[in-house]
Parts: sequence; C-alpha cells; structure tokens
Amino acid sequence: DGSIEVIPFDTCYVDVSAVGGEVLFHQVELLSGRLHGMLEGVADSTGFFEGNVSLNSEDLRLVPAQWNLPAIRGRLNGQGAVKGPVENLDFAGWVNLYDFRLGPLGARSAALALMVDDVLGYQRVTTGIDGKGISLRGVPFGDFSLWGSADPASARVDSFRTVRGDTNVFFSVQADYSDTLTGIRVADFQVNLEGTLWSIDDPVNLTVGATHFSLPQMRLSSDQGAMSLSGLYEKDRVVAGSLQLESFDLALLNPFTHLERD
Repeated sequence: DGSIEVIPFDTCYVDVSAVGGEVLFHQVELLSGRLHGMLEGVADSTGFFEGNVSLNSEDLRLVPAQWNLPAIRGRLNGQGAVKGPVENLDFAGWVNLYDFRLGPLGARSAALALMVDDVLGYQRVTTGIDGKGISLRGVPFGDFSLWGSADPASARVDSFRTVRGDTNVFFSVQADYSDTLTGIRVADFQVNLEGTLWSIDDPVNLTVGATHFSLPQMRLSSDQGAMSLSGLYEKDRVVAGSLQLESFDLALLNPFTHLERD
C-alpha cells in the first residue's frame, strides 16, 4: 500500500530506467480497489515530463476516499497525454462514462473531450460532452451535449442542450463559489415543448447554500402564455415563494411528469 501524489494504491508495478539526463518511465501500473491506472513517459533533467496515462474503473462508488468526490455511480475509462513540469502537469484526452449516476442526475453513456491544466494543483478543467439517456429524478431528457469549464472557484456552462422527440432544452449558466453560498447566473434558458418555444425574458440570478435559497424573479414566456416564479428559503426562518401562470396550458408539462419507480 502507498500513494503517488493524489493516487493511493493497493499494488504498484514500476519499470523505470535512467539514460543520460532522462528518466524513462517504461510502465507504472497502479491498482486501487476497482481502479486501474497506467502511466508511461519521459522526464528530462529539468523536470519536464511528457507521456501518456490511462485510467479505468468498473465501479465509481469505490474511487479513493482521498479524492473527496460526491457519491457517484457508474463505470469509467479514459486515456490521454500528460505533459509539463512535474509540479504543473497538463492533461488532454478522452473519458467515457457508462451508467453514470450523481444524486438525482443520471446518464446511460457519455463521451468527454477533456483538458485539465495543473492536474496535481489548482485543476482548471475544460470539457465538451456528448451523451445519451440523461435523466433528472427519473424524468428522461434524451440525448445531450455540453461545453463548459470549471476551477475550484467557479464553473461555467457555455452550452447545454438535450433532445428527446420534439422536446428540447437549452441553457447557459455561470456559478461562483464561496465558503457558504454559490451565486448562479442563468444567462439563457429555453425549452421547446412540442413545437412551442419558452424562454426567460432576462438573465436570472440566484444564490444557493446548505441553509439558503434565493430566486428573486424568473419569468418564462412564449407566444402561448407565461410563467413567473420567485422563492426564498432560510433554514428555520423563512419559506416563501410565488408562482403566477398566464394562459399556461398544463398539458405542456406532460413530457416531464414521468415518475421514477424503485
């Protein structure tokens, strides 16, 4: 047992040699529970490394606890190139997810093009995703695509789209984190329900925390009506909200009324 940087292992196989001023990593193989990692590459005398890495997990519930990830389920395999100074490595490659689940969110499969700057440090991530079978609390939304980025202080979704039959959803959003609250700005939100396009009139700002939720105002409208809502929650203090419908056909909600069964 041991660890290499952020990866703990149960078993480690190493084949390394030194030639001149270079260190050749012929093969470094790590096994940690159901996680399997492989690394090969070359480090020169200045500490600059260039190589390839692959990672496979047959059960994401068993990823190392040291990674402090939320409770996730599914399977993963990925591979790509790693290069840079050892203290500031960058990754560029692909990751595939299968039967993924994170809380109420699920997806049958997803392919991610992934770039990570400073893998062992600050971790700035940029990704593009194409996937199938996305659902939220058992409500199916069909195929999906996403382009966005994230770092420890913020996350941005430049484009997220789902398509299921003649119903599709599109939004773009920015989130900024603090110790207790997350500030979210929804720049664009559109839902096409059976040929009727609904969209927000203006960008929406809300804040979310463990004991707080605030949505000052959101208006979603189309040529067939409108819906306005707002809400405020402060734990043990305030629960308030409002919903106003203007010529809203409730039958339009049928694509989203699927109930998840155990």
